[in-house]
Amino acid sequence: MHAIAQLLMGLGMLVVAIASLWLIVTAFSEGIIWGLLTLFTGVGAIAFIILHWDRAKRPFGWALLGGLLSVVAAVLLGGRAALWF
Repeated sequence: MHAIAQLLMGLGMLVVAIASLWLIVTAFSEGIIWGLLTLFTGVGAIAFIILHWDRAKRPFGWALLGGLLSVVAAVLLGGRAALWF
């Protein structure tokens, strides 16, 4: 069970990283200001997602899925989740 949880944690983090990069690339394709705001500020990323939902919904959804996988893995690992790193 421990190995499955570690695999889920790694997969979840990978999905979040790829989705975050996807969102940043999407923001830069909208404009350099949007790209910089998304890259350097969380508020800018949230604003981009809200204001450009039609373009940002797919990377945002994948990031949520990756986060969910990581949370499930953390629950499966119990108190040992911090030791995975």
